[in-house]
Amino acid sequence: AGVDVLRPGHPGFIHYTHQPGHDNSLASDVISSLLVDHAGHVWIGTQSGLDKLQPDGSFRHYRIPRRSGRAAPVLSVFEDSHERIWAGTGHGVYTLDAGSDHLQPLSITSATPADSASKVLDGAISAFAQMPDATIWIGGGHGIVVLSAGGHVLRVFQHADNESDSSAPDHVRAIARGRTGTIWVATYGSGLDRMRLGESGFTSFRHDPGDASGLSSDNLYTLFVDQTGLLWIGSQGGGIDIYN
Repeated sequence: AGVDVLRPGHPGFIHYTHQPGHDNSLASDVISSLLVDHAGHVWIGTQSGLDKLQPDGSFRHYRIPRRSGRAAPVLSVFEDSHERIWAGTGHGVYTLDAGSDHLQPLSITSATPADSASKVLDGAISAFAQMPDATIWIGGGHGIVVLSAGGHVLRVFQHADNESDSSAPDHVRAIARGRTGTIWVATYGSGLDRMRLGESGFTSFRHDPGDASGLSSDNLYTLFVDQTGLLWIGSQGGGIDIYN
């Protein structure tokens, strides 16, 4: 039901909601993602597009055309090392360069294999992460695409049901980078996946009802690596797990 903001020195939360008839109010009360960028600006992914909270409490709207003609939901928001904003929507990726006022569809300069990358990038996008080598990892309902800083598709990870040893993640909800180069991937329905530096494949962690110290649920939504290196895992129905 909207967005609550707690400002330093303020005695309580400021509640923002969509106000019909007020063009500068929050675009929608259905919120999927939040981002605080390098300058402290708050970006909100809503059911009706991407919003940016202005200093006066109004909202700047960045609309993304839906294929039916209505604004598309923004499922994830991310800022890279070049201060570019990335928006993951229900039908692909859009970017906003520093200093620009318009979201643009993601343009990739090459794709091998093109079909596999397009299947991921044209679908629902729920996760972004940037690695120390400046590559951008983009996760969604059909797997993960790894892009170079120049927009080249370097790798595509997709689960293959007909391969018994396929450990590539599917239905990706979050991607996090560990302090030692480990890459963590949260999925909905398939638990947690891990790729260590130098490895070419993923190791999977699944919920085991008989293991009290294991993953609480296979339906995961969010990941966070804290300053000590602990991995925090948010799930549906299983609460929060902490992995050391």
